Amino acid sequence: DLYWTIAQGKPIGTRHVASLALTVRHERIDPQFATIAASLQSDVLRNTAQLAGSIGPIQVQLAYARLEDNLDAIQTILTTYTRRTDALVAAPLSELFGPASIAAWLPTVSWNFNRVHQFGAGVPPDSGFNASHVPDQQSDRHSLAADWRGAKWTVGIRHDYSLQDNRQLGRERADFKTQVNAIAATYSP
Repeated sequence: DLYWTIAQGKPIGTRHVASLALTVRHERIDPQFATIAASLQSDVLRNTAQLAGSIGPIQVQLAYARLEDNLDAIQTILTTYTRRTDALVAAPLSELFGPASIAAWLPTVSWNFNRVHQFGAGVPPDSGFNASHVPDQQSDRHSLAADWRGAKWTVGIRHDYSLQDNRQLGRERADFKTQVNAIAATYSP
């Protein structure tokens, strides 16, 4: 693991500060590795990078991960790769734009994005697999939300959109789209 604080409390303008940190991780768990102390997925190589912090009242998080299995390159075993991308931005509009008199009526808005692409490296020789058995799927999810908060109440709206794109031979048309619109309200007497 490598952790680097890029900025900590660095002034931006007259009212805000920025804090930003980068985390990089390299992990290799050998094939056939097992332990009773922790639950670990063996036979995997994982590299991740994450940038997280705040710029004034705006929260930002970006992450990217690459995974690979079949580390011994056994030819009769299907090798798969996973690529994962995540992004999150949240901003309290009351702190960005609102004078104190209307600050309670401006929401905190957030956007969240997630993409996972899993795919095979090809057909292993002498494995009994054919090209239609090699996985290839990408899933995307977007979420947009606005939340209003008072001293004893919260009201929020959210829109989620997701797409599962099957790219596997013979399943190219087996895609899924999902949309969710939600309204939530809470009150604490």
